[in-house]
Amino acid sequence: AFVRLVDRITELREAENLRFGQALLDQQAIGDATSGLIPVEQIIEQVVAKAAEKAPVLLLLVDGMSWAVFRELVSDIKSHDWIDLGVGPTPKRLIGLAALPSVTEVCRTSLLCGALRRGQASDEVQGFTTHPRLVAASQPGFAPKLFHKAALEGDEDSSLAGDIREALADKKQRVVGIVINAVDDHLDKGDQIDVVWTTQHIRVLEPILAEARAAGRLVVLLSDHGHVLDRQTECREGADGLRWRRTDGAITKEELEVVSPRVVMPDGGRVVVPWSERLRYGSKKNGYHGGA
Repeated sequence: AFVRLVDRITELREAENLRFGQALLDQQAIGDATSGLIPVEQIIEQVVAKAAEKAPVLLLLVDGMSWAVFRELVSDIKSHDWIDLGVGPTPKRLIGLAALPSVTEVCRTSLLCGALRRGQASDEVQGFTTHPRLVAASQPGFAPKLFHKAALEGDEDSSLAGDIREALADKKQRVVGIVINAVDDHLDKGDQIDVVWTTQHIRVLEPILAEARAAGRLVVLLSDHGHVLDRQTECREGADGLRWRRTDGAITKEELEVVSPRVVMPDGGRVVVPWSERLRYGSKKNGYHGGA
């Protein structure tokens, strides 16, 4: 009975995915924060910098966090006495519009640098710490700081590195950014664990939030891109990404060709991505991202 139920829901979900993919084609060229749909490259300017004008801020980027994971995580965080704040006269949560393909080297770099581009952690640190709006919101001598996975756990404290604790605790340090890779890492592994996303599961999250609370920081919880989970996916050959490919060859009924200035890879502003959750171009994993 459960199998039949999931199969039926998957059919309905796939019809919704097709409508979503077609709507995505229209949105890739625009994106408007006032509508509640904000391109990733505008999040720093439209949300984080404005928050930093009001109070010290922690930008908490959970790489690959989907809407479903966000709902689990924020529900747990709010059970620990945090409250949910919105932006604007009619507060609501903003939905991020990923650049394409929706992979980390495109979406995370574009988000943290405030411009469409591809790059690595070093590019993100450079772009984040020199972002004009964040620098303007910071005190002299206290430029924005960004910490990645390798810097989170220190030898002296297995839960959270000392320099991160110091940065979060210092109220003169107006802007702190932390990247957490727990979701993206889980997608890559071949284990069969069904994760419940809480502050206890993501080990570094509890001490990070405790330090942010003590310093009176606003926490901006966000993602650079989402993902789809693996369930009865069909594998097709592809030499590019798990959920994107170049525009050579015919476009199948499960795919979309997107032509837009918001397509960062490959060069030329043109990419083919699946709208269907059932399609992948590489080896089997817990989940995949890169597509629509």
